[in-house]
Amino acid sequence: MRIVAMILALGLVGCISESDELDPVNDQGERVSGATSSLNGFWSSPAGSSSNVRALIYNGIVYAFDDSNGYYGSTDLLSDGTAPTELFAYALNTASGIGPEVVADGAPSDYLWDVLLSGDNDVLFGPYSVNGVSQGNVRLEKDDTWGNQAPLRLLTSAGEWTNSSYALRFTSPAPKSELVTFKAVAEPDSGCSFSGSLVLENGGRNNLYKVAISKRENCPAFNEPASGYAGFNADGNLEFYLRSNNTSSLLFFSFTPPAGATPPPDTEPPAGETGTGTEP
Repeated sequence: MRIVAMILALGLVGCISESDELDPVNDQGERVSGATSSLNGFWSSPAGSSSNVRALIYNGIVYAFDDSNGYYGSTDLLSDGTAPTELFAYALNTASGIGPEVVADGAPSDYLWDVLLSGDNDVLFGPYSVNGVSQGNVRLEKDDTWGNQAPLRLLTSAGEWTNSSYALRFTSPAPKSELVTFKAVAEPDSGCSFSGSLVLENGGRNNLYKVAISKRENCPAFNEPASGYAGFNADGNLEFYLRSNNTSSLLFFSFTPPAGATPPPDTEPPAGETGTGTEP
């Protein structure tokens, strides 16, 4: 009987371990439930609202910014449909001075979004507090872009990407490479530049790339390496959500593709699978 009990116990442990292994591990080393992963995607305040939040939620990690702060923290979708979201808020650095670029740093404030998932699982709404003091409500709506495919060729075949301050170009180091490198230079030439690499996240099955900035220099703010993510918004612009590797500073910006560039497809097969539109 003792041997049978041991065998049953080992079998139960094996089942639990196998189930746990199905849950992804986020950038903080935390295992994330499938429910929380269902929040993955890009979220925004609705048009006309007093707030102007833009956020990326990925495996329980939240990157966000609005007209006053940059935010970084975590969320967890619970069985009752609530998604308490704990964030550090950093004031925007007005000295950054580079057009559409958003730099947030300094001493943080503690934000809590006590939100509920509603609608067709595409709305987060509820009260929020700052340093424990209630402030009002927050409402975020999910884009329809998360399920779009994001093959690397969308970047390397397009030419020069721009915003009002930078020109950026992607380069594939080798045929069928799963990585592209990039370099951006400020326009007009202020000496500010940055470079790094970008790889497919989840094999390109979702609208998300993993980003590493290896060098950033001569910029008014945020001259340090960083990591994070990028993805396409509904207008086809490429948005970056980044956090310093050395400090708690945050960096956000977006780029517009060249005229005539192919828009992100929503039916592209994942990288490595057969069919039209796989990685060259």
